[in-house]
Amino acid sequence: MGDRKGPDWEGFGRHLLEDWPVGDIDGADLFDAALKHGLIWEIPGGYDPDQHIDAEGIAPERGDPWYEYAFSGPDPVEILTARVKELEQALREVREEICRGPVNDILWHQETPAETTVDFITNTLNDNWSYDAWLSREAALAKGDAL
Repeated sequence: MGDRKGPDWEGFGRHLLEDWPVGDIDGADLFDAALKHGLIWEIPGGYDPDQHIDAEGIAPERGDPWYEYAFSGPDPVEILTARVKELEQALREVREEICRGPVNDILWHQETPAETTVDFITNTLNDNWSYDAWLSREAALAKGDAL
């Protein structure tokens, strides 16, 4: 069984390759291999609804065996959320640059009926942006009006 020094990734990989050279991996065997090589470990005292979250919906009862990952790293959801925010900001900046460019800019040409690149960006961002509102804001800024 794995210890709390950290997972034995190489041993886990070798275990999988030796046991399943072809075909699907059985879930129970995969679990046992993860436990054996320290990727997960059993929590003393088992499941405690006051401390553990049943994210998988298995409905354990207090004291049932409970396992946690023996490794950590950046939360993938946080990483993806941050990346989505970066990409959304990039789209906003591209849309702004397109709008500041010449009206006959190729990016304004319709790629499909009634859809421009700005429309595609706005639909992707789903932010209710409108060109008319943008023009009004730009006109107010040019006059020095605060919005």
